[in-house]
Amino acid sequence: MAVILTNKLDLPETIVKACKNDTHKVAGDFSVTQLIDSPRIRILKRLNDYEEDVSDMLFAMMGTALHHILEQANIDQVRQRAFLLVVDTIEQKARAMEVENAAKAAELKKVAKYIFNLMGTFFPQLADRYMYEHTLRFDVHGRPVYGTFDLYDKLTCTLYDYKYCSVWAYMYPESQKKWRAQTNIYAYGLFLEGFEVKKIRIVAFLRDWHSSARVTNRDYPKTQVLEIAVEVVSMEVVGKAVENMVAKHIAAENAGLDNLPECTGAERWAKADQWAVKTPSSKKAVRTYDDHQLAKDFHLENQSRLKGLYIEFRPGESVRCDKYCQVAKFCDQRQRELEYREKMKKNE
Repeated sequence: MAVILTNKLDLPETIVKACKNDTHKVAGDFSVTQLIDSPRIRILKRLNDYEEDVSDMLFAMMGTALHHILEQANIDQVRQRAFLLVVDTIEQKARAMEVENAAKAAELKKVAKYIFNLMGTFFPQLADRYMYEHTLRFDVHGRPVYGTFDLYDKLTCTLYDYKYCSVWAYMYPESQKKWRAQTNIYAYGLFLEGFEVKKIRIVAFLRDWHSSARVTNRDYPKTQVLEIAVEVVSMEVVGKAVENMVAKHIAAENAGLDNLPECTGAERWAKADQWAVKTPSSKKAVRTYDDHQLAKDFHLENQSRLKGLYIEFRPGESVRCDKYCQVAKFCDQRQRELEYREKMKKNE
């Protein structure tokens, strides 16, 4: 279904137009980022019109701009940059008219592709070394999988992926697990096209990094830009993992809307419920537990020793569902979670 773009902060029309100019290339059934994520979210997005506000797209837009600047850095000749500018202009025009005139848009895309393929003829030194913003496509279980990596250096056999992200995303273990999975699938796609990947590097640009935070948090990144080495997994192992992922998404499609697999805690960025055992004289808990029964046991054992001892329920939260999932309002799993939390509050 369609994304309904909103502008709740009444931002300038130029910014709105920039956000509408989606450079994401759809080239199959499953993108790599969809494949490593929740089948439930992908299917709910496919079945529902959902809103996305321009203000929530600004970081993504700035990330796209950063990617474009870094891409151009490998092209040190003015004529080469002009060559790519022509290709970009034609592709943008094609995307703008896809709805109104699909046939004309398809013709323009063919022209852009033809011009781009001439790069190797006019600038062989560039084509001989770098592949950038290249869209991979391969079939798994009869379904096309696609993904676009940032840069592959043929000379060093190194795959680079740029991340314009928050410090929290860098420090959150699940984020880096996804980065490893994503880049290794790109390496697998390159392998299928006959290219070997010996090294993978994530270059993370931390948009909200503050030097002062290094003083109080030993785990805080030391610099604003980091190059992170990623293990290159056996292509046989990656291939089997991709087959399992595609099978999982296909099974979810076949299950029907009422039987979609639930998002895992990691996919929901979930924080667990807690039960705090407290006394009236202190705001700080005497003990906190993730298990209600353990909290009740401690309360029973210590209520004669600690005057006024009581248990306070601290509901966990699914951070992604609360703040970042565009289809949460269509999700029955989310509704059940909210009902559960409300029930627990009343019981306490």
